[in-house]
Amino acid sequence: MWQFKYAKEPFDLKLFVLQSIKMVKWIILSAVIGALCIGGGYYLKNVTLGGRIPYVVTKKLDVEYAVNPKTGTEYSYYVAYTWNDWIKSDVFLEDSRNGAAMLMSEEEMLASYEMTLPADVRNPYLVVTHPDEYKAAWLSDVLIMKLMSFAEEQKEIESITVIDTTGPALEVRDIRTFRAVVLGAVIGTFFALFAIAFRLILQEGIYVPETFSYRYQIPAAGYLDEEGRCSAQVGETIKYLFRDKKKIGITAVEPELDLTMGKSLFADE
Repeated sequence: MWQFKYAKEPFDLKLFVLQSIKMVKWIILSAVIGALCIGGGYYLKNVTLGGRIPYVVTKKLDVEYAVNPKTGTEYSYYVAYTWNDWIKSDVFLEDSRNGAAMLMSEEEMLASYEMTLPADVRNPYLVVTHPDEYKAAWLSDVLIMKLMSFAEEQKEIESITVIDTTGPALEVRDIRTFRAVVLGAVIGTFFALFAIAFRLILQEGIYVPETFSYRYQIPAAGYLDEEGRCSAQVGETIKYLFRDKKKIGITAVEPELDLTMGKSLFADE
């Protein structure tokens, strides 16, 4: 089983932020790649390869329900599922098949329309969608005539009236390319930050004094940069750590290290 030597160390948020700032160009690059992949893929799928924009005919209907003579109240309203199940049944399409066969197959016809019930149960909508403008208009008229005649045979319905017609008009597609681009950029940024955090967890190096103190239980006064300069508060930190000590010895692991600076820190003691 894989073991990690310092797995119990707490996650250093400050170090993570500093490393993220240091690698900001890679974060930006990851965000751009994410935006191009997801946003570009979305645009390619829905616009470039989206096919021909169909025509839509929408007819708003007004349904008057009959009164049940036994109860004196109206019959139960039809829900959207009932409407669709009804207008796509074999009984409903029986008289329409011959006429529809002249322009389109039965499968094509069934796939081209539906009934919706967005709000009022008395006002269902017949929506016909087809790439051909003439076929869309023709099919909507055929369905309305059949719908009215078929409703007369239903005891629950008194009458059906068309109160509004829209189209045929090109379908307005809800294409949100900008949102897809933003989503891709966010996902790309997330993966970049995750990679930085994962890299910090795997690394066993020491980047900040807090890690040294936690790992070895030895107080860290500060650090030396690549040019040999001490961190800003190293002097004050050393004086605080040795504030109650009478004698202080200074040594180094590396013999070539100059200890003159360390001696100067206690010159006034």
